[in-house]
Amino acid sequence: MYLGTGKYLKKNYPKKYIKHLRESSHYIIEATGEGIQIVDFQSLVQKNDYLWVSRTTFPKEKIHRTIKNSFNYIGSQYDFIFNFYSDKKLVCSELVMKSYAKEFPDDYGIEIYLEHVGSWLVFPPNNFIKLLIDQHGKKKAYLKPVIFIDSKEKTWENFIATQKDFLNSWKRSRLSIGLQ
Repeated sequence: MYLGTGKYLKKNYPKKYIKHLRESSHYIIEATGEGIQIVDFQSLVQKNDYLWVSRTTFPKEKIHRTIKNSFNYIGSQYDFIFNFYSDKKLVCSELVMKSYAKEFPDDYGIEIYLEHVGSWLVFPPNNFIKLLIDQHGKKKAYLKPVIFIDSKEKTWENFIATQKDFLNSWKRSRLSIGLQ
């Protein structure tokens, strides 16, 4: 989840988690096996095969609250068992889901519906793509795709793909052996 530049974060949020940030760098918050942490965008790009960036159309006040909410999870552990019933450990889609949740009845928020995978209720990251497909072309869409960096794993190539490629990517195999 994109947070902004170091300068923006230092100006608008408590210093507890952001005092070490460089003003000109762009930052995201992510959930990985190492836990929930703020990392610079350049590091994210260098260590991922795929990258999707979208922009929300929520009012600035909601975006500000969402970023502030995401700070509550910094330092939390990654949830290797995908237990969406707890806030103690999180996965990437859960971090976004909980940060963007509605905080009061008339609030803006990403409406996410958990689904059964085995015996667990979860929100697979590819379901964000399904949300975009459902909203695609609608006037009140709250997520707009910005860029999709795709890859061909067999040849180790990365490239900027089209929006159509992105909207179809959720259909791909979840197993790396089944990818290009």
